[in-house]
Amino acid sequence: MEDLEFHVKTLNHELIDKDESSQIKEAARKPTLEHIRSVVGDYGHEIVHKRELEELERLSHDPDAEHVLVSEDISVIR
Repeated sequence: MEDLEFHVKTLNHELIDKDESSQIKEAARKPTLEHIRSVVGDYGHEIVHKRELEELERLSHDPDAEHVLVSEDISVIR
């Protein structure tokens, strides 16, 4: 889960602030999604499921997709 960089469609997504982003980046270095969920949950966000992460990764490499960078390491959706 290191060096993750995802893009998501702007609709129905929320950008995260710098402090949240730094907490999420730290969580992304941990080995499990459960740990990431616990950190992200502190901010009232919901981490995306593995299948969604895979789709986001695919979109991040699709030059035709309309998307916006949410976080350098991991994306969250409300």
